[in-house]
Amino acid sequence: MEPSTPSSQSSSSPDSSANSNDSWDKDCTDFSSYDEVVEYLNSKGYSKTNDPERLDGWGNSVDDGIPCEAPGGYDTAKINGSPAQLAEKAAVQDEAKGKKAGY
Repeated sequence: MEPSTPSSQSSSSPDSSANSNDSWDKDCTDFSSYDEVVEYLNSKGYSKTNDPERLDGWGNSVDDGIPCEAPGGYDTAKINGSPAQLAEKAAVQDEAKGKKAGY
């Protein structure tokens, strides 16, 4: 019976490593708030084009740069690389160029 114990331990080892591998792959349901989703996405440097955990889009059908689809009224400019943030940055740059040109 002793030989079966190490094999059962080794068989549980891949299971636990599989679970630990899964722990890095977050899903929208793993977060307690939308702000937590945004903080996680931003801290990882994820964006519309860099989303290895597929937080952007349900069923990979919506890749708009907004993870887990924001609740209504949420300021998506807080999300790195989101369309709202890019538009906000462009507006600031345009304003600066206009001021420099004397407008």
